[in-house]
Amino acid sequence: MSNLDEKLMFMVEKEIFYSRNFDLPLERCVVWTVNDKGEINSVLNMNVYGVVTDIGDKL
Repeated sequence: MSNLDEKLMFMVEKEIFYSRNFDLPLERCVVWTVNDKGEINSVLNMNVYGVVTDIGDKL
């Protein structure tokens, strides 16, 4: 593993994030696109790095 591997971040589509084969470090994942307020909270509670949404102004 190189020094750069520890700095990698992953943009992950929501459907892939929820698949049972998903196996990336959550703390380095940004999940997109999550547009339900409850689902945003649920995903953030899983300790992901962040969430991309289209409703940021309504949160």
